[in-house]
Amino acid sequence: MTVAIRTRPGGERTDSHNASVNKELAEAGLCGMTHLATGRVCVRPARHSGSCDFRTREEAERLLARRESAAASTR
Repeated sequence: MTVAIRTRPGGERTDSHNASVNKELAEAGLCGMTHLATGRVCVRPARHSGSCDFRTREEAERLLARRESAAASTR
């Protein structure tokens, strides 16, 4: 199952303004869906198929920092 995520002109995801989507992760190209009962967030790529991979916010922030660091080192 593929989730359709709409974007505005300029590429901004329309779901990033949804309280159940972590905006920081969504802007980084990750799913960012938040499990409201636990506060865990999905760290899989945006528009992924299958189930979300929910992690604690701390784990998600570490993953995001590693991705940004790796991207910066390849520039």
